[in-house]
Amino acid sequence: MKELAPDEKLRRLRSALAMLIGSALRAVKKKYGSEGLEVIAQAWQEDHLNATPGLMRMVGEDEKSLETYCKIVDYADIFYGIEGVWVEKSEEKAVKLEAVCPVAKFWDPEVCEVCYRAAMEGMGKGVTGNPDFTATVQRYQGEQGKVCLVTFDSKRREGIEMSPIKLFANLNFRKRGYIVITYFIIMCFLWVVVPYLPGIYGSIYILWYWVVLAIINMVCLFILSTVHWKEVE
Repeated sequence: MKELAPDEKLRRLRSALAMLIGSALRAVKKKYGSEGLEVIAQAWQEDHLNATPGLMRMVGEDEKSLETYCKIVDYADIFYGIEGVWVEKSEEKAVKLEAVCPVAKFWDPEVCEVCYRAAMEGMGKGVTGNPDFTATVQRYQGEQGKVCLVTFDSKRREGIEMSPIKLFANLNFRKRGYIVITYFIIMCFLWVVVPYLPGIYGSIYILWYWVVLAIINMVCLFILSTVHWKEVE
């Protein structure tokens, strides 16, 4: 067998991995829908956030800034085989036009727009230290193939007022599960255990206890649905 050059080995390895990841994500999307991709996107975001100290060391930078982030993007693009140019770069915003992307032919647009975007946001939040960091991926067909316009926004924002119910809906699946389970345990204790404690069971006060508890629950739900809090990252 003919010995392959290092660049050719990298190209073939990149293509094989991109094909496997692309087919795996298509299978997840087919089985679980967009929610399945969102779970993967959350995992990619957390992984890239945790990897930021090592990535900053790789490019020889210790300053948390968008400039450092752009250097990491350029460094990572070498391994992905991505060729692009920065069409805009400032202290708060950077836009890169990726004209050549070998993995694009293996990945559906939604993978880039959901999973890849989440990964870039996780890395951006870690590298810039800005919890408001956002990334957007616009993928379209260019003259020479598929092209991506990736925008990184590191502008800090004022707290967004929204109801606690919407804040709860914006949490990931695991955090929502923890909150629901905790609420269920507390309610079971208050509704089932407390009324049967010694000195309370059989008392006329148990009825009033349940009535007051029901009123408290309704008041809390009303407050949660009407009062607006500041969104906290």
